[in-house]
Amino acid sequence: MKIECRGDKQLFLLRIKELGADSASKVALRVSFEESLSNVWRSGLSREEEKAVWRTYIDFELQQGSPLRAKLLYERALISLDKDRHFWLSYVRFIEKTLKDPQLVRAKYENRIKLHTGGSKFETLEIMLE
Repeated sequence: MKIECRGDKQLFLLRIKELGADSASKVALRVSFEESLSNVWRSGLSREEEKAVWRTYIDFELQQGSPLRAKLLYERALISLDKDRHFWLSYVRFIEKTLKDPQLVRAKYENRIKLHTGGSKFETLEIMLE
């Protein structure tokens, strides 16, 4: 973010203070989501409960107009939910529809097939059809 102050030290300091307050409020909005995720791992909640927390957080970021933050959340979520085919497919659809990045979609499919199908043509076809 560029700060225009035209050599005015007081204006510069005011803008820095505003940016700091804005950053603090953005962090405060996300703390409850991070605490919920922490609780999922500490409490050993089910995979479905974990998915619900991630989806809520991702939806929040999308409502905030932050698709790149949502992408990062999907990638964090897939560390523990990588074997959940439906969650993974929702991530790929998100990339396709929201980020509109067909090359990334293809790369994600290829990586998924390589890591999780063991080269099985049936499993590969099943993933592609979903």
